[in-house]
Amino acid sequence: MKKLLLIIPVLALLAVAGCSSARKVEERARLERCDSLRALLAEELTVRLDDVRIIPPDSIRPRVKVAAVRIERARTAQIEAVETETGDIEKVETPEPQQPMRSLLKPMALLVLIALLIYGALKGD
Repeated sequence: MKKLLLIIPVLALLAVAGCSSARKVEERARLERCDSLRALLAEELTVRLDDVRIIPPDSIRPRVKVAAVRIERARTAQIEAVETETGDIEKVETPEPQQPMRSLLKPMALLVLIALLIYGALKGD
């Protein structure tokens, strides 16, 4: 029974020594949304001259007679809604620095366990 009481703390020490080191896990999410309007504008200008006459056609300074002038302007616009959405998910994992005593726990626990086994074997004889 005494052997069992001595071995249990050593096994607990081995279990603690074998645990993985603590890590800090952080998940960051970023979402961007942009709504805007996009407009495509077009303008067309038309000048129409009706019944154009040049008097006299062969002279140095001819005169131009126009019976009718018509100016037309046409505009068109196309407006559309533009939505952009971007999302980034980033997982950051930072291990915490290992403590100096933690690296010594495992070998020390093994030595104590071996010593207890040898002591128990010698004492049982």
